[in-house]
Amino acid sequence: LASLGQARAQCLDTFEAYAVRLQEILGGNLEKLEAALELLLQCAGQENAVTTTAAPADASLLGLNLLRVDPDAVIDWCLSRLGQGSDGPASLSHVVLLEHAVTGSLKLPAAGVPAWRTTLLSLAPSALACAPALISQRIGRVVASTLQNEPDAIRWLSSVMEQGSSDQSGAAMRAFALGARALIEKHDSKEAICSHAWEVAGKAMLREAEERQVCCQQLLPTLVAASQAEEAAERIAGMVEGLLRPAGEGASPEQIVNVSAATVAQVREALNLATAFSSLLLDYWQLRSLSGNHNAVAHQLIASGLCSGRKECGSLRKQARFLLESVVQKALSDSSASQQIQKIANLNLQSVSAAWRNYWELFDTLEDYSSHLLKSSWEALITRLMFFLAGLRDSNTSGLHLAALPPVIPSPAWLEVFLVRALDHDNDSVQKFALGQLMCLDQSAACLSESFILEEILPRFSHSIDSLYSKHDVEQTFEGQVAAFFAGFIQRHEDGPAAAARRLLQTVLGIRAIHFTPLRLILTTLMDVEICSEAPALEPEHALELAEKFFAGEVLLRMPISTRLRLASLFLRVVARLGQAASRPAPDDMQAHVARVAGVATLVPDAILTQVREPLGLFAQICLSTEPGEAAALAASLLESLAQPATGNSAYANTHATTTPGRESHHQKAVSPMVSAKLTLGSIRLIWALHGVQAGGASEEWFQLLLWPSLAPSLQDLSRRSYLPRKAAVAALFGCTYALGLLPNAEVPQDARVEMLGYVQAKAALSLGFGQADEVVQEAPWVWLYAKVIEKFGESGSPFMKDVLARARQVIVQEKDGSAHAILMSVAAASLLGAIAPKVEAASERCELFLLLSHAQAPVKPNGCTDSRFEIGFSEDMGAWLRNRLEEYDDLHRVDREGLGRVLEWRDASGVFLVAKWRAMAVVARCPGFLAALSLHLASTAKTDGLLMLGRNLFAELDSLQPPQVAYWAVVARHVAYPTFFGVDGANVGSTDGEQRDMLLTLCQWLRGSISQSVGDGSVFMPRGCMLELAAALCDPVLRAAELRLFPGEIGPLSAAVKELLSLGELGTNVSRAVSVPLLATLVAEQQSPSEGNSDANSSASMLLTSLLIHSEYVIKDGALSHSLDPSSGALDPSGPGGPSALASVSPNAEELCSKFSGTSGLPRILTLAALDALAQRAETGNFPALLAAVLERLLALLRKELETLLKRPGGNKPVTPMPLSPQHRLQLRGWQAVLILGSHANRAAAEVLIPELFWHLRTPHLPDVRDYQELLGCLLCSRFPDLAIQPILVPALSGYDVPPQVSASLLVICSFLFRDLAADVSAPERRTLPRWASSLVGAVAPYLGHNSAYVRGMGSWGFFEFMNAVKVAGALEELSTADEHGQAFLNLISELHCFLDSNKECSKMRRRLYRVFQDFEVGSKTALEALTQLSEVLPRDGLPGQNNPVLLQPLHIFADSDFRPSQTFLTFLKDEVAQEMDTMYQGDTDATQYSSFSEHWQEAQLAVLRGNSVVADEPSEAQETDQPSGAAGGASGLQRKFVPPAPPCPPEGCSGSSRSAATAELLARSRQPLVVIASLVDKIPNLAGLCRTCEVFHCEALCLPNLKVASEQAFQSISVTAEKWLPLKGIARGAPLKSQLLELRRRGYALVGVEQTHTSVPLDKWTFGERTAILLGAEKEGIDAELLPLLDACVEIPQQGQLRSLNVHVSGSVVIWEYVRQARSRAAGSS
Repeated sequence: LASLGQARAQCLDTFEAYAVRLQEILGGNLEKLEAALELLLQCAGQENAVTTTAAPADASLLGLNLLRVDPDAVIDWCLSRLGQGSDGPASLSHVVLLEHAVTGSLKLPAAGVPAWRTTLLSLAPSALACAPALISQRIGRVVASTLQNEPDAIRWLSSVMEQGSSDQSGAAMRAFALGARALIEKHDSKEAICSHAWEVAGKAMLREAEERQVCCQQLLPTLVAASQAEEAAERIAGMVEGLLRPAGEGASPEQIVNVSAATVAQVREALNLATAFSSLLLDYWQLRSLSGNHNAVAHQLIASGLCSGRKECGSLRKQARFLLESVVQKALSDSSASQQIQKIANLNLQSVSAAWRNYWELFDTLEDYSSHLLKSSWEALITRLMFFLAGLRDSNTSGLHLAALPPVIPSPAWLEVFLVRALDHDNDSVQKFALGQLMCLDQSAACLSESFILEEILPRFSHSIDSLYSKHDVEQTFEGQVAAFFAGFIQRHEDGPAAAARRLLQTVLGIRAIHFTPLRLILTTLMDVEICSEAPALEPEHALELAEKFFAGEVLLRMPISTRLRLASLFLRVVARLGQAASRPAPDDMQAHVARVAGVATLVPDAILTQVREPLGLFAQICLSTEPGEAAALAASLLESLAQPATGNSAYANTHATTTPGRESHHQKAVSPMVSAKLTLGSIRLIWALHGVQAGGASEEWFQLLLWPSLAPSLQDLSRRSYLPRKAAVAALFGCTYALGLLPNAEVPQDARVEMLGYVQAKAALSLGFGQADEVVQEAPWVWLYAKVIEKFGESGSPFMKDVLARARQVIVQEKDGSAHAILMSVAAASLLGAIAPKVEAASERCELFLLLSHAQAPVKPNGCTDSRFEIGFSEDMGAWLRNRLEEYDDLHRVDREGLGRVLEWRDASGVFLVAKWRAMAVVARCPGFLAALSLHLASTAKTDGLLMLGRNLFAELDSLQPPQVAYWAVVARHVAYPTFFGVDGANVGSTDGEQRDMLLTLCQWLRGSISQSVGDGSVFMPRGCMLELAAALCDPVLRAAELRLFPGEIGPLSAAVKELLSLGELGTNVSRAVSVPLLATLVAEQQSPSEGNSDANSSASMLLTSLLIHSEYVIKDGALSHSLDPSSGALDPSGPGGPSALASVSPNAEELCSKFSGTSGLPRILTLAALDALAQRAETGNFPALLAAVLERLLALLRKELETLLKRPGGNKPVTPMPLSPQHRLQLRGWQAVLILGSHANRAAAEVLIPELFWHLRTPHLPDVRDYQELLGCLLCSRFPDLAIQPILVPALSGYDVPPQVSASLLVICSFLFRDLAADVSAPERRTLPRWASSLVGAVAPYLGHNSAYVRGMGSWGFFEFMNAVKVAGALEELSTADEHGQAFLNLISELHCFLDSNKECSKMRRRLYRVFQDFEVGSKTALEALTQLSEVLPRDGLPGQNNPVLLQPLHIFADSDFRPSQTFLTFLKDEVAQEMDTMYQGDTDATQYSSFSEHWQEAQLAVLRGNSVVADEPSEAQETDQPSGAAGGASGLQRKFVPPAPPCPPEGCSGSSRSAATAELLARSRQPLVVIASLVDKIPNLAGLCRTCEVFHCEALCLPNLKVASEQAFQSISVTAEKWLPLKGIARGAPLKSQLLELRRRGYALVGVEQTHTSVPLDKWTFGERTAILLGAEKEGIDAELLPLLDACVEIPQQGQLRSLNVHVSGSVVIWEYVRQARSRAAGSS
């Protein structure tokens, strides 16, 4: 036996080595090796095997018969080798031998479970997981043969999954899948195994991606094949739904799957599984069912896949489209489909099929990254699809909702899928185009769902709004489309307009970081749309929730300051409108409800409170569901409860705890003092707003009737009731002070004033440290209130004021030890001194107070405090009322109404101290005569240089200041520091020129830097008043005088800083207008009292003014509107350079200009023009101010430089006119506006400079709006100074005939204007003698009566005739005679010309049409500033709701943008009238006396836009003029028609050649080139369309297309431009039809020439075409088919020299066609 075992072992080793050697012989093919080993083992098992192969010999040689003796030993050997993990041929030999041995062992008589079975089952999982497929399959069969019953098999499969670790889950799943597959294939009874495998597969599909992949590829196909189809479909459908559930959720069938919440990865996995088993799932899901019982999850899955817009999601879209197209194809191919569709949707099968085709064509346009394909195809495809949807809506008689239609019908749901796909496209251009076009969809047909509009459109619309507007949406077309879209959503909502309006408002306010433009549009729509509903759209509870969200920091306070007023007013009115029918809350909830309304009133920004008084009152009335008077009484009862001594109603505390985040949230039992102050503010605002709504009564009545009775009980004996709760005292004190801020004229009884001041005196002493240390901390949060009471009710010189002043001084001067109470004492002292400062009347006391505060230093963090944001450790539970940081940058005047900031955190201490300090100093410094008093006070203290040192100290503190305290510093610096350091009117102040130069440089740099740092991303992070005061400090007259004195002959630091800020103003809002007002005020004041001979002042001033005249500031773009603040709003010093008084000094009507132009970026320019115009009007007659002359000189130099740059541009063919609205065009437009207005005041000296420069520009074409200003100025100057302009310049200019028509037209405008005035003078009763230049001007104009351009000729003839007619009537013809020998001949010539113009009927008609245009041409009214400001309108008009904005009935101009481009130009009107008359003459069928003026219709249309009406002119819109250096003006209409064109060719009967009649075909074929172009191999539509156009242009005989249907495609027709209607077309398909056609053409005598590169092809320039030729073009990539080449007579190729070796087929065809035509023309010319 030992010898037998050794022999067996040697045999096994030999068999393994044999397998390895044999695998090398077989080339490494394991399949062949497996077959060979099987053959060996079969031969070893046969005793008498007869075969021709070498297998028996090899089997005998190897001694394989020995393996049959003891199969268990063989199995053990195989398992030992298998456990070693060998791979390749050796491992294959092991498993092959193992399978045979196990089969043999199992056939032996059973003596129990074999010992090797346990080893086999333990080794099998790892082998199944790691071995190659060939090996693992055999291992699986071995295991399956070993496990004879199902329980054993299931237990082993369970152990396989249990043994797999978390990091080897994929390997365990692979072992399970292979084992389960083998067991299923082996066992006849396999239901239990399949059930177990389905359960494992379901769990695996919810785990790691590797497990899902193994399960889907190796297990599920076996399970599907082994299970019933219905069961398999149900199982896999459950897996699909499980993949779509959120991670961690179970797969309970009761739970509804939300596909929209699934991630892209989940959708990808689900689609992969669904696509793999689509044959099962599509039927199971019943997606092709027309009865509506389809699976909703499957429908949503396909839709979600199609919606995936990103480029990397292309596979998802393909899979989803495959599923949907499969479903549609199966459904529509069903025999009963037509009948069912007719029954369900009342549509025929063909329309449904066509709709799907249009849908997929539209979908395909999105697969290209670029947007041109979508844009070119959109209109046609979407129109057809919308037509189908409209028919679907109208013909739906089944009662089914459109959203419930079966998926196989193209319903609005699939349209939404396409739109989401477009809105998620990678290309932003596609997204914007789709979103813009979506606003134009017909909602009645589209039937877009609420979820789609609110969840898909609205968020994208809110963040992409800016890019959807055209540059000049004057008519607000896009805004009208948006309003119509959302109005349609509201009016067509299935739940009614009220519900739709509520949901729309809730959704738009819930969008994070929403843009202000969509918010405004939505609110405007909600304000305008008709909502007819008995039930309210908003209940009071909902209205309050929306208001709290709107006025919180995430919505309104995130908006630009200039937009807040409009948005807040709109919102309050919308909420009031939607809640009109609301029911009154229950009485039990009324107190808490009133508190919530008061909380909303508290959130309204102080800066806009006055303007939103009425809408706030309407909102409160709706929320309280009662009349204004009763609602005000409810607010008064709230105020009374706050001020009463009792603890207070817990309802207010609960309300506050639920609505205010932060420290108050845990106060549930009583109203804390700080919350009491906040609710007091809100309740007073409510009473004030509600009284504004209520009619009748004086404005102070509500104070006496409601407010005072609510507060009076708490104010009685206030100073003596120390036990009074703080919240009651706070409510009473703050209520009185804030009410007086709203109504300064309201009266408070004297005894109440005394009680309040007594209470404050005691509390102020505690806050200043005259008590316990902890009392300082306790009173610190209320110092702002004490200061406010002192400011409102304190009396100068009273004992109370003296006591508080003395105590505060003592605290300020004492040393600080760094403790917490010492810091808080300093803050309290500064706050109280700031309140006392306006009450101090004695000059000496003011000076002492000023000096005291100037030396006070801001406190720092207390000892031991590491973070300034730490709260101050108050022992009292007072609550919190944190001021919103965003609102602090709104308006500095809030301090005047609500008091200083509340010190609740350590970082508040320094800020409040500095604001209080500098605010008090600013108040004192603005007192009349303060500087002189301060100088005397310092002199009395023996400080001779004290004033100078004070100025230096004030400058030194500048570095440590920030907004907003720096605004108060600027006021102090202008009133004190500037005069003391730089002096006034040259006074000697002690500082040297060097010191002054250095300080001026430092100041200008710091002020410019402070403003610059506050500007970012187009918005200003600085309070409005702060920027104004900094700009006023920069442009102060004292600094300006110092600059002129210290920097003579050079650009000083002030001028440089202003120029930098103006450049910055083009990027940041409000910067330019903040600088322009103080700058203009300073420069105007400088001119009113100029220094003699100060040319430096005029030079630098003219530089700054010129910069302003061509400047365009940045404004907030709000769609079609724009916003910005008024120039002087928020100024702290009304009398300073930036205040209202300075604005009034700039121009008498500056306030009106600001009201009209404040929303435009041209306001600084308008103010500058107004200032210069006023300066010129104040000058003496005939005196042109030197400053205006300097500005005019700079403007002309700038315009000349710009024009010379355009003339010197490289490229000879470029036009000299700039692109419209380009920077060059805008500069010319602004510059000539200014030159026109300034030039209208020019005296003779200025005209001598201006006239030659003007005519130098006139000789070059300009854009029409620029040329209009030049023509007006030319008319004005030539009429005022004819001796300077006409004979020396105008007449020689008319002698240059070789000029563009635009130049001639401009010169003739001036001539016609002069002729009209001369005719009026000649016709006057007291006629004057004609000027000497009249005959020269007539002679210069006469040649233009024969000009080729109709409008040039008409213009010259009108002026010539009017003047000559007046001269003849007056008998003054002889005065036109020239002094030379040709005088009589000249008179005869011009007399005959007049007779012709007078007698010719057509000329008379033309003059009548032009008469009104010339008669309305009033130069005087158009050249004045009033033409730009008062006589014109600015569109779009931005008016707040409820405002009445007057509209001019006949505006001179309607400006479409901030550049104030003239909406009507004289030459444009004239050209239009000439074109209309020429059209009338050409048509010949119109009564010459009945015609409409184009200008009349234009005015009517523009006025309709201005007034918001829908009036449409009968005539088409004004054609845009195209200026070119040469050529006739106005296109064909501007040319003289010298012949009548022939009748147009007969139109074809159809678009294809087969549908044309014989007569038409004969007409089309007549005189055509005998050239047939065959493009049957060309595939792409653009190439076919281009060839069609080329063939028609060269009059080819025919064009062969692969299919005639292609000519009806929109893409074809957009390129062919109707060429398919005239060119004979043939449909020749490739293949046999093409061969037949080629042979037929050869039979008819045509030479067949292919365009292809072959080894025998002839260069095109060497080939001679026959007269009858057929050209065959190849396919785009493959060229001409090889089987067609033998049929051709020759091939030609186009000689090439570049690197590329091919041309586009359309280009190649066009080149060959042209070569044929060229040769044909040469032959025709030679024969003739």
